[in-house]
Amino acid sequence: DVVPDLVVEACGKVEAWDMRDPAQARLAEAAIQRCDSPVLLKHVGREWRALKSWSLPRVAREVAAGVVRLSNGPNVVQCNRNHPLIKAGHFEPPSRPVMMPGHEFVARLRPGRQGLAPLLYGEDERVYLQTEAPDSMLRDAPVPDAWKKLGVEAGGCTNFWVSSAGLVSPLHYDGTHSFLAQVKGRKRMLLWDAALLPDFYVYPPKHPLYRRSRVDIQVPGGAEAG
Repeated sequence: DVVPDLVVEACGKVEAWDMRDPAQARLAEAAIQRCDSPVLLKHVGREWRALKSWSLPRVAREVAAGVVRLSNGPNVVQCNRNHPLIKAGHFEPPSRPVMMPGHEFVARLRPGRQGLAPLLYGEDERVYLQTEAPDSMLRDAPVPDAWKKLGVEAGGCTNFWVSSAGLVSPLHYDGTHSFLAQVKGRKRMLLWDAALLPDFYVYPPKHPLYRRSRVDIQVPGGAEAG
């Protein structure tokens, strides 16, 4: 899929720090401790073996089974699968998680799904791996010391996300602070000041799409590109 065009433009850049420079690294750690705005840490994983060793064949071998989210198209909208309205069949979720072996996920990620039939959504079905990182792969991307100082550990809280090109997580906000490390490929992120949250008409806490926005910033028709 092609990343869709947007009806908005970025008006600034996130503060960035080059972690190869000790002085900048100290400033970055102070910025992280303040926890009042997003920061971009460049080259933080420059010595990770994962930069070369992680691959789809390795995912197929080493992810025995993991959570894979199925979506009807490239817009992957998260939802609460345990919500009473979904469990009762009164609300059709825009995506569904399933448990899947790593080798099957990799096959479904390929063009044509290597001959496998779609599971839920027909020919437009997309798959998005969202599971805990296998220890065998995580050893090649150890949690940086600066993250550990904030309580980030390598067990139980290190998620492993893999998708094909062009998948989109529509507007939403997270319930906790987090670190995101991009090991392979590229990711475009647009961030807004939390003070603007009321302008995004997020679904309320009791809704199956809680924390998701009702505002669509994609150019109409762009989601179907590719």
